[in-house]
Amino acid sequence: MHVGWSGTMARIRPFRIRSLIISLGVIVVLASIPFSTTEALSIARCSVSAQGPGDPVADAGPNQTVVTGTNVRFNGSGSSDDLGIVNYTWTFTYDDEQQVLYEISPEFEFSTVGTYVVELNVTDTSGNHDADYVTITVEKNLLQKYWMWLLVAALVIVAIFQLFLSSKKKAFVSPKSVARYGVLTALTAAVTMATFVPFAPTKGYFNLGDSVVFFSGLAFGMRAGGICGGFGSAVADILLGSGYFAPLTLIAKGSEGAVSGAISRLKAGSKVAIILGIALGGACMVLSYFIGELLLLNVGLGAALFEAAGNTIQVIVGGSIGALLSYSVKRAYPKLADEQ
Repeated sequence: MHVGWSGTMARIRPFRIRSLIISLGVIVVLASIPFSTTEALSIARCSVSAQGPGDPVADAGPNQTVVTGTNVRFNGSGSSDDLGIVNYTWTFTYDDEQQVLYEISPEFEFSTVGTYVVELNVTDTSGNHDADYVTITVEKNLLQKYWMWLLVAALVIVAIFQLFLSSKKKAFVSPKSVARYGVLTALTAAVTMATFVPFAPTKGYFNLGDSVVFFSGLAFGMRAGGICGGFGSAVADILLGSGYFAPLTLIAKGSEGAVSGAISRLKAGSKVAIILGIALGGACMVLSYFIGELLLLNVGLGAALFEAAGNTIQVIVGGSIGALLSYSVKRAYPKLADEQ
C-alpha cells in the first residue's frame, strides 16, 4: 500500500511544525555553546515550562514583613489572563497545618513568629494554571521584644510610688503587712492560673483572679490592692507563658486593685463607695488592656473590643465575689481589715 506524503503533512498543524523547528533550534544552540550539564538542563527546563499565549500569569504581590497579631491581606490582583481567571488558591503551612485560602485578596492572622512562603495558584476558564510565591515574615511585636525591660521599668515606678506613700512613716511596711501581701499575691496568681480560659484573638485569657484583686483592695486598702493585684497577676502571666503581657498586666491589675481600694474607703466604706470603687477600678483595668492591646500588641480594633467585653464580665463577676469576701472578712476580723 502506498501512502502519499501529502496526506500525512496535511494532518500536521502549522504551529506544531513551528514548535518542532524552535525545539530543534534550542537543541542546536545549546549543543554549540560550552555550557555545563547543569546550566544546559536549567535553560532547557525554562524553555519547556514557558507559558503559551493563552496561559494565565500569577502574581502573588510583594513580600510583606509584619508583627505578630497582624491580619495580612494577600493581593493577587496583579495576576492576568486573556480569557479571565476563575480561581485563586493560596496555600501555605502555619503551625504545622496546611492552610488553604481562596479569592483574589483573602486575609489571614499571623500570631506566630516565623517566615512563611505562600503559593498562589491561578486557573483560567480553559483550565490552564500558573503559580507564584510571596514571603510573609512575622516578627515579634513591641511587648514581645521588650517586655522584660518594660516590666523592670514598671516595677521601678511602683517602688517609687510606694516610697512616696510611705514618706511620712518611719517604717516602710510592717512584717505582718509583708506576710499578708505575700499571701494575697500568691493567692491572686493561683486563682488566675486555676481559672485560666484562653482567648485566641489577643493571646489573652479569661480568669477569676480579679476576685482576689478586688478582695485585696476592698478589705485591706489601696496599697494591698495595687501590690497584690499587680504583682500576682503579672506573675501568673509569666508562669502561663504569656510573659510579654506582664508589664501591661502589672499596670492594669495594679490600678484596678489600687483604685478600688482607695475609693471604697470613702464615706466610711459605704455601699455606694464600694460599688463606685469596683466600677472605677474595673474601668482602669479594661481601658489599660484595651489601649495596650490596640497600640502595643496590634491585635486590631475588633479583637480589642471583644476582649474588653470579656474583661468587663471579669470585673462584674470578680467585683461581686471580692465584695462578698471583703464584707465577710471585715465583719469577722474588723481589726485585721483596718491594718494597712
